[in-house]
Amino acid sequence: MMDDDIYKIRQLFRTDTLTGVGNMIGFYENLHSRMEKEPDTPFSLISIDVVGLKKVNDKFGRSAGDSTIRWFALVLSEETNGEVYRIGGDEFAVILSEINSETVRSVLKKLEQRFNQESHQGYLEPPVANIAVVNFSKITEWSLVRTMGIIDTVLNKKTELKSSNYAIFEAHEVPNLAVLNTSTMDMIEKLARVGELLDQSLEMAYTDSVSGLPNMNAAIRYLNNLQEKMNQPDFTFSVFIIDGDNLGEYNKISYQKGDYMIEKLGEILKRDVRPNDFVARWRSGDEFFVVLPGVVLEKAKDIGNRMRESIKKESQDWQFPVTISVGIVNYPNNGKTIEELIDQGERALREAKAQGKDCVVTIL
Repeated sequence: MMDDDIYKIRQLFRTDTLTGVGNMIGFYENLHSRMEKEPDTPFSLISIDVVGLKKVNDKFGRSAGDSTIRWFALVLSEETNGEVYRIGGDEFAVILSEINSETVRSVLKKLEQRFNQESHQGYLEPPVANIAVVNFSKITEWSLVRTMGIIDTVLNKKTELKSSNYAIFEAHEVPNLAVLNTSTMDMIEKLARVGELLDQSLEMAYTDSVSGLPNMNAAIRYLNNLQEKMNQPDFTFSVFIIDGDNLGEYNKISYQKGDYMIEKLGEILKRDVRPNDFVARWRSGDEFFVVLPGVVLEKAKDIGNRMRESIKKESQDWQFPVTISVGIVNYPNNGKTIEELIDQGERALREAKAQGKDCVVTIL
């Protein structure tokens, strides 16, 4: 699977589906990252509660409430120039790298003004938000749990003020009054790691454990992405389906040895293509899958023969020299759909095997 495709999926883990801003996983990850990588770098955290969301839901329905939340997220994104997160049903947080008091107050005034001027867009009446700011500039006992305790304490203090105006606090001056029970502290620590665990699961889902290459699931996803471009003029790509001809000899020694040779073969194939070309392990056994975007059939055949010669030459010093059979097809020459291309590619591979192996066959 392409790196940018993996990036998009990873971002989905950290994105609130209703608003498109970050979610609680992204928020905890951000704080945890600052704790580990930038413990001395100051920042400001704005906490915002929507005032009257329940009334909107009760009076106008859930869809109107969703519109209110989306409007809130839009205003926060446009006016703060910070990292915006939805961390609860009607709660948002914004992380600002700038903690200059004048700058922060300017941001808060713009927020308050726009919220009040456009409140009708959110089915609300002013004041529409409770806003509290915590400046983290002198943290002596920096930890994620400590930070969340400070935030909870500040929110309680803001509620006690019973004011529609925003309030600003310095983190080092806030007593840790919030009592976080053990389960809450465990949840905070675990949420900070959820994104990392999801990333690991994603890697496992799309990576072949033996070769370290993308697996068949990743290959199909890659092809489906290419299919979206198939209506573009002059768009072309070539597909290789490759099989190791006699790698089974290594499995007779041990499966560990056989796995090592699969990994070695994958490294050679990847080395012989361009950085942006796609190489994966295909199905199972000794099969591999290669996609060369922008490469016509004749050029693809030359590349296939170069791969075949590289493996044949490099494996001469191995315990059992290895050859490969290669079936090559091209879009649009050999099929208009992904299914047609795969069928034709596997047919080309079968013909290469039938011709005595150690050869390249293209479908004309």
